[in-house]
Amino acid sequence: MKRNENTIIEQQQGTLPRDVEQGALRVAIIAAACLFLASHVENVFVAAVMHSLLLLAASASAIGAALRVENPLAPVLTRWDEAMMLTFLALISFKLVDAQAVEDALIVLQHSNPG
Repeated sequence: MKRNENTIIEQQQGTLPRDVEQGALRVAIIAAACLFLASHVENVFVAAVMHSLLLLAASASAIGAALRVENPLAPVLTRWDEAMMLTFLALISFKLVDAQAVEDALIVLQHSNPG
C-alpha cells in the first residue's frame, strides 16, 4: 500500500515514479543503439535496418520479461511495456521505409558485385 501512496504523491508533485524513468531511459538507450548501428549502412537502408533491429530488441525484451515471469498488467513499467514501446518504434520506422528505393538499391548492389 505504501508504494501506491508514494506513486500518487509523486504524480501530484509532477515527478515520475523511478520505474517509469528507468524504463523510458532503457528504451531510449536501446533505440539510440539501434539507430547508431543502422546508421552504418547506406542511407536508403537505414529505416529498414532500424526496423529490424528494433524488432529484435523488442523480442529480446519480451523473452526477458517471460523469463523473469513479469506480470504484463502490472501497475509498474515492466519489460513487457518496454517490448511494446520498441515494437511501436519499429512500426514507425517501418512506415519510413521506401520499399521501391530499397528494391532499386538491392538490384544495383546485385549487378555491381561479380559472383
